[in-house]
Amino acid sequence: MNYIDTLFSALMDEPMPKTHEYVENRTIRGLLMEDIRKAMGENMADKVSCAYSEYEVMECERYFRHGIRLALELLRL
Repeated sequence: MNYIDTLFSALMDEPMPKTHEYVENRTIRGLLMEDIRKAMGENMADKVSCAYSEYEVMECERYFRHGIRLALELLRL
């Protein structure tokens, strides 16, 4: 694991935000997962949740790396 991965992991362990938008989004996501469970069953809901979670982490890592690159480029200015 390199330094950027270590830093990303440390930042991912921060507490969840308490903003209205974040809480509302989490609530909506929970309701959607309940709809998936009712329509497709527990097994499929778990597969969808795992796939979405893995995708979300990969996207966050990508955005984080882009942010680090941008910061380094700005420091060069």
